[in-house]
Amino acid sequence: VSRPTVEDTVGINSLTALKNNHSIVWATGSKYLVDSFYFGSVMNENIQFFKTEDAGDTWVSGHIENSPNIFVNNICGTNAQKAWVNGINGDYLSVFFNTTDGGSTWHPTMTDMYVKPSSYVNAMVFLDSLVGVVIGDPAISTISSNPFFEIYRTSDGGNSWTRIDSSNIPTPLPDEYGSATYYSTLNDDIWFTTVLITATEYRDYRTFHSSDGGLHWTATETDASDISFVDPLNGLALDVYISIIRTTVDGGATWKDATIPPGIIMSCVMIPTSNYLMAVTSDNFLYGPFKTLLSKDRGETWIELGSGDEAGFLQFPTASLGYAGGLQRIDRPTELYKYNGAPLLGVLNGQQFDGKIELSNNPNNGLFSVKISQATNKNLTFLINDSNGNLIHKSDAYVRNEETKHFDISTALSGTYFLTVSSAEGSKTIKFIKLP
Repeated sequence: VSRPTVEDTVGINSLTALKNNHSIVWATGSKYLVDSFYFGSVMNENIQFFKTEDAGDTWVSGHIENSPNIFVNNICGTNAQKAWVNGINGDYLSVFFNTTDGGSTWHPTMTDMYVKPSSYVNAMVFLDSLVGVVIGDPAISTISSNPFFEIYRTSDGGNSWTRIDSSNIPTPLPDEYGSATYYSTLNDDIWFTTVLITATEYRDYRTFHSSDGGLHWTATETDASDISFVDPLNGLALDVYISIIRTTVDGGATWKDATIPPGIIMSCVMIPTSNYLMAVTSDNFLYGPFKTLLSKDRGETWIELGSGDEAGFLQFPTASLGYAGGLQRIDRPTELYKYNGAPLLGVLNGQQFDGKIELSNNPNNGLFSVKISQATNKNLTFLINDSNGNLIHKSDAYVRNEETKHFDISTALSGTYFLTVSSAEGSKTIKFIKLP
């Protein structure tokens, strides 16, 4: 956990690790209207930003001068010196700010873009140091009076931008608009989502996808707003407000509903390589407890890994490195989190524990021993979950290559339980029965 110095406590509302250097992360934070079941963005006096260059061990922070009354969409960077922030101001006009000196100074930029009456920017991404894409609502152009999604592309690091022709973008449907802040990128692939807004209806609508760096686009119906992909085929779609989690194995052509874990979903992400799902949930936005859950079967079942911080905007650039930002709390400063996982990392990466595990007695009365045989001494994590995934026991220990550990869950109810032993390299789970 890091607590960078800020002028006022804020909640993290955008967090992006660089594609070519996962040790560099840019983030922004805002004040929110908060009650037990709702987070609502408000316009802030100045945009707060945060940056780490050492994979989250330390963070610097500051604010963007002359940025009053901004709803921030997202922040993106190309290196530790260069980054962009975009959003909507109090007059409902699109605004962009850029830094080229690591955040010491910020300047308005791209002032000639998104100036049509219906123009609103929704997100901005950079695929590498040169290629970037900005996504906005449908708007007319200089050559067409029919609105189409306003998408610009740069191939020179943001020095110049060209609008993508309407022939390369699916025609917007009636009452369809872009979803602010919701996007995903992977290599040359970009995804963004849309919403349907009428006098009587507001719902998630379609997912747009480009596989060539924003030059050409397709669209499919998704009905979820927050999307992320770990490879061109495997992805996650989420709507925290109506409790929807969906996964895809075909690049978003089709989606399958996951089982929704109990509580409010604060954040959910798919882990690269293993394609496991990690979620943070709570009974309310203010007090917790905030539980971290894991699904190894795309959301069919969930197990609890622990309880603690209310991590939002979960992001895993790799299976061994994750970041998250704290939501706004009245009882603590602004917080940013780094997950490096060892020895619990083995639960996330999908690899098998490289050793032998033997239970002394199964079934048992809650008193049992576990013999561990492994090639070298290691730090291990032990989890015991019940049949509903609830965490009954969690402990860490430095275990010799041949050692026996003893456990006592004699006060737990009788039934089926699962013991998981995890190292930094892999994990193994054993099912056992506790007798009355």
